Amino acid sequence: MTATLLLVFALGVLPTQDPAPNSDTAAKVTSAYRHDGPAVLNNTDKTPGATREGCTTAEICAADFRTGPVRDTIVNWDKLKLTVCDLYGLKPTECDARVEGDHLVSIELCGSPNSPSNVWPQPYKPEPGAKQKDVVENYLHVQVCAGKMPLATAVDWIRTDWYTVYLFTTGALKELPAQPPVPAASIVPLAKPVAAPAAPRALKPEDPVTTQTAPQKPRS
Repeated sequence: MTATLLLVFALGVLPTQDPAPNSDTAAKVTSAYRHDGPAVLNNTDKTPGATREGCTTAEICAADFRTGPVRDTIVNWDKLKLTVCDLYGLKPTECDARVEGDHLVSIELCGSPNSPSNVWPQPYKPEPGAKQKDVVENYLHVQVCAGKMPLATAVDWIRTDWYTVYLFTTGALKELPAQPPVPAASIVPLAKPVAAPAAPRALKPEDPVTTQTAPQKPRS
């Protein structure tokens, strides 16, 4: 009889086990990731971002737009997540609830649902992480649909440095530059918007579409 079983009989209790990893547990962050301050960012070579062919501003800003029908086209999501985890040096046992298989360019910004170039293993922690990026996705969608930012610019922000936009939404950054400061790797070209947007300018907190309340995602 093993020492463990003897202990169980003697104490009448089972030995405790470590809890399963969850989104509140810090994920492994390998050298494949980029960083901006405390934020963990995508590797622009491994995950440059990709958009859906034919997707336009008019589509994603329509009153009846829902992400559900686009998500329904996803094929073998679990395998895709494992594939991109491997690209970032994460073992299958590390590709768990601690990381989100995230669409870098969100579906509400015309992101491709199935392309490995648009999916990356984004940690929930350390923060800001996956949940904070959701705030940025919502904010950029509102800006695009309010005509305050071209869709292509929103896509460039989300795929290069979403953290800078996050700082702006929290008030920590007083002005958002008109364009992302860091160029990224090539991306599948966006479809031409229905209407030519106004020339981009730096956004400020006093603009009509503010950042005090995080906008809601389109319902699936």
